[in-house]
Amino acid sequence: MEVAMENLTVRQKEILSFLREFVSEHGYPPTISEVMKHFSFSSPQAVKGHLLALEKKGYLKRVEKISRGLILKEKASLPLAIPVLGRVPAGQPLLEEENIEGHLSLDEKLLGPGNIFALRVKGESMKDAGIMEGDYVLVNQSSSINNGDIVVALVNGECTVKFFFRQKEGIELRPAHPAYKTMRVTENFHLVGKVVGLFRKMP
Repeated sequence: MEVAMENLTVRQKEILSFLREFVSEHGYPPTISEVMKHFSFSSPQAVKGHLLALEKKGYLKRVEKISRGLILKEKASLPLAIPVLGRVPAGQPLLEEENIEGHLSLDEKLLGPGNIFALRVKGESMKDAGIMEGDYVLVNQSSSINNGDIVVALVNGECTVKFFFRQKEGIELRPAHPAYKTMRVTENFHLVGKVVGLFRKMP
């Protein structure tokens, strides 16, 4: 059974995700100071405010007067707040506020590990691969990339989604639409990441 998460803010989802990851790695919950440091909060009160909200919404229980007194309550799933980048500056995706247009809330079970962000597709060059204009592609910067994978790449400063093939003469970026030509690049090229998923809002 899936648990509705619409009642959580983006920041609350991020904190809840951090708590789960911390417990998974260390075997015990973080302190208020560790949460404050991780999210660069200016005071412990800011952390306590978010934790109180999570407690009221049933996602954790706080034990007073204990340094690591956070008890996570199990949920069927925890959606992750995936940042949607409006641009990819200087060839490297920057997950900074000025580059983020919004967030997609997706079940963490659908995504593998790694640094994942989303980009909105423009154009129809990948239409025959099922990627339509207006779709959001989920891009993993940490995934290994092989021939035939769908990737996001920057060519001459412009972002593109294509099939990736490494040839002796250089890199080929192949479309999935007969109206578009294969791109062959040897320079001014940056491989951003591998497309690992697709999100589409139905009209």
